[in-house]
Amino acid sequence: MKITLAIVNFNRANFLKRAIRSAQNQIRIGFDVEIIFVDDGSIDGSVDLVKSLSHNLVCKLLTENSGVGNASQVALEMATGKYFIRLDSDDYLSPISCLTLFTALEAKSSFSYAYADHFRVDDNETRVSLVELKTFDQLTKHGAGVMFRTSALKEIGGYDSKLRHGEDADLIFRLKEAKHRGLYLPIPLYRYHIHGGNLSLNPNQSLQQNEIRRRYGI
Repeated sequence: MKITLAIVNFNRANFLKRAIRSAQNQIRIGFDVEIIFVDDGSIDGSVDLVKSLSHNLVCKLLTENSGVGNASQVALEMATGKYFIRLDSDDYLSPISCLTLFTALEAKSSFSYAYADHFRVDDNETRVSLVELKTFDQLTKHGAGVMFRTSALKEIGGYDSKLRHGEDADLIFRLKEAKHRGLYLPIPLYRYHIHGGNLSLNPNQSLQQNEIRRRYGI
């Protein structure tokens, strides 16, 4: 049994070690973790840093920046795990993230993905607030850290490679259209690092999400 944990990166060298460490430190009971790292054309030293840490990573280095949608799809196409979870390179995971989500999906075969709450943290890793993903709307705004059945993602065609923003929301909406259900776990497993340069805080993210909502009539 294998879980694919994908880290997609663009110019996040300052945070990369922590993200990779949290992936490597996942508690593994009954499964293995395949860590796939996709660098989306970084120019800040990320590639050299990852090469020094790549002893148990599967790396794909894109020569030009193509956007998080395409980089995520590249990771999905490389995935060999039964389950797929993406970690943004400026965030990190609780050590029990994969174990908890994996256990839930193994027990609940009628669900295609599982997700949990987030802690927002500052530069010192101090918890600032709890983000509860109780509603579908909240889920679409925080797509990283969701564990999917890889087969379900491939059934709907995976990530939209053309999207530079809102790729997670688009993916969740298409899963819903295809009648796939998500299982919500009200425990904080994901650590969302607020540092001012977050893609999710970019005004283009909100514009893209609104466009995606119109696209699917939601």
